[in-house]
Amino acid sequence: DPRAYVDRDTQVAVLDLDFANEFPGAVACTRGSSGTYFDKNLVLQTAGNNVARFTHDPNTGLGLGLLAEGSATNVIKWCRDFTNAAWVKTGTMTRTQTATGIDGTANSATRLTATAANDTATQTYATGAPSYVSVFARRVSGSGTVQLTSDNFAATTNMALTTSWKRFWIVNSGASVTMGIKIVTSGDVIEVDYAQVEVGVQVTSPILTTTANVTRSADSCTYTFPTAMRPDSASGTLVADVRFLGRQNSIVEQDYLTVTASGFGP
Repeated sequence: DPRAYVDRDTQVAVLDLDFANEFPGAVACTRGSSGTYFDKNLVLQTAGNNVARFTHDPNTGLGLGLLAEGSATNVIKWCRDFTNAAWVKTGTMTRTQTATGIDGTANSATRLTATAANDTATQTYATGAPSYVSVFARRVSGSGTVQLTSDNFAATTNMALTTSWKRFWIVNSGASVTMGIKIVTSGDVIEVDYAQVEVGVQVTSPILTTTANVTRSADSCTYTFPTAMRPDSASGTLVADVRFLGRQNSIVEQDYLTVTASGFGP
């Protein structure tokens, strides 16, 4: 539970919250949808509506504490199943949904095998604004270049694949996205999971999609001070001293925290 007390010297009400390891019991968390997070074993888990999430960086393993995010929408369809017709392939790439995914579930992610040089799989969507494009990927065999694009390979980033799952991303500055993966060398085999395209300033937690876009609701945390600790006047000042433990996926352009107060007065 949080430490809520009145400082004897300043007569200021103090609320000390530690979100590093567990959710303070007296704080209410609301979120109008499920949300994903990575446990200490770096396996993707899903928390139900209004359940707080404590996550780890999937690329580094760093424990990040409470995961609180704004709303985000994954506009890519069939984000785990690259065998679906929503994903357009070139060449003779073989696609099978036979890989164990980032959630530890068998036959949930997709294995891509290049049977010719420069085989690709792409999906196009109009976002209307700049967006982040991301995917989890790992190498099964081969050593050739594997590329990620957000603009149909006009620009690419080479994915430094290993045999472990890692998330890769690229920024798209336009209003439409053609997300794609290119396996440059024939015979190379990789696995992919949770492709995501989202408008915003950062990569957020994985959002599962199938036939349609899916939106994850924003997280909100609230705490009600005991009546005896509230200011006597109808107005007051709330000061927040916040320390961020880390950044999800090792990337974020801005750290956001909105703190509001209401109900001043006896």
